[in-house]
Amino acid sequence: MGTVVRSGSRVLLWVPCLLLAFPASAPGPGVTQPEVDTPLGRVRGRQVAVKGTDRLVNVFLGLPFAQAPLGPGRFSAARPAQSWEGVRDASNAPAMCLQDLERMDNSRFVLNGKHRLFPVSEDCLILNIYSPAEATAGARRPVMVWIHGGALVAGAATSQDGSALAAYGDVVVVTVQYRLGFLGFLSTGDEHAPGNWGFLDVVAALNWVQGNISPFGGDLNSVTILGASAGACIVSALNTTASYTVDGTFFPKSPMELLRDRHFHSVPFLVGVNNHEFGWLIPRGWGFLDKMQQMSMEDILAMVKPYLASMDVPPEVMPSIIDEYLGSSSDTEAKRNAFQDILADITIILPSLNFSRNLRDSGVPIFFYEFQHRPSSFTKIKPEWVKADHGAEIAFMFGGPFLTDENSLLAFPEATEEEKQLSLTMMAQWTQFARTGLHSFLPPRDPNGEGLPPWPPFNQLEQYLEISLTPRIGQKLREAQMQFWAERLPAKIGQWQQMRKAQEEL
Repeated sequence: MGTVVRSGSRVLLWVPCLLLAFPASAPGPGVTQPEVDTPLGRVRGRQVAVKGTDRLVNVFLGLPFAQAPLGPGRFSAARPAQSWEGVRDASNAPAMCLQDLERMDNSRFVLNGKHRLFPVSEDCLILNIYSPAEATAGARRPVMVWIHGGALVAGAATSQDGSALAAYGDVVVVTVQYRLGFLGFLSTGDEHAPGNWGFLDVVAALNWVQGNISPFGGDLNSVTILGASAGACIVSALNTTASYTVDGTFFPKSPMELLRDRHFHSVPFLVGVNNHEFGWLIPRGWGFLDKMQQMSMEDILAMVKPYLASMDVPPEVMPSIIDEYLGSSSDTEAKRNAFQDILADITIILPSLNFSRNLRDSGVPIFFYEFQHRPSSFTKIKPEWVKADHGAEIAFMFGGPFLTDENSLLAFPEATEEEKQLSLTMMAQWTQFARTGLHSFLPPRDPNGEGLPPWPPFNQLEQYLEISLTPRIGQKLREAQMQFWAERLPAKIGQWQQMRKAQEEL
């Protein structure tokens, strides 16, 4: 992350999300097509409206921030984009980076059919820009750069329509695409292909923003980086579910060493999780959903074992973890809940809290939240026991209830009036965080503002905002479970090690 953040910039780390792809159609007759002169050439986009506001948004899709990573450019850092002659059309959705289309197609049901598959191409290092129509060159609107999720193997920049966020927040929204899978992260372990090309693609995109965002009305000195799931891992240069190559460039040391040594920029963070991270979307995507309905203790142990092994938990101690979460209950619902909570805690909640504590203890301003609202759209596809599932908050933060293209992945036309207000509040909080602290006469970087729910910083009290239709301030998220991982489990492991040593000495 240290290679990404610049003076005057902010970072907004956002954990939950597993996202895929995204309709966008060519402009029809009579549609305004704005044109912008950039240092690389002239571009023509399209203008869209947003529900509930008169502010129009100029949309520019598929702008290259780097040359196509082909030939000698494959398995190497992105090279700066080249200029072009004439006017470049930026009104159509770009190709996705190379990925498993069968996996994408299988996800159609998961996403309620609200996406279509675009072509894939290695020539995919592009970004999309959503800018308020009145934000002409030099307007210096805050810039919010979004890095999509998808486990670093799926997704695209067009998966999030930034038009509502741009309109209601009066900000410039940029969504970035990066190489996925082996093309983005293959490493030979030496200088020939050290890896992490996908991370370096994002660095190249941020460099492009610095040199080219002003003509679109953006302020290059006010750039906030957002990410969800895999995107949050890129933003923070950490990952909670996989290990990446220490390549000497993006990761000069392991992420945990960088955190421990405090090798990061001291910029404010906003970190969040959902209260049912392993509720439905991830289990279905990973093939666990049907098994969750009838799970034995052996099933739970078999499915969590790989994750616990990566944390150096001895197999002999693993059953005690299940006992901790299951308690005295043994019915089907209790087993399902225990399984979901264990995986959510070890893959998302615990890493997010530990990350926040590391930064807090180094003096970095942090705001933490837990999203708790079950969207009414879940009624169509998800069981009643699913709460705020992985990625459930994305549609609210991006203004899904106000998107005019109801085929958009994040469109939420069935939102209740209370849910519309929740979306307006979240957009205001996120853009307030991006907007504040730009100058000495403004308040520090902060999601608080007039008419918004109070949001205390994440300090030694570990207060956080519970985001729901009725927001509240919470303290010490999942305290008992976190104490188990931090204190009781290490003690159990220590006892087991002592017992094994004593047996070996007999």
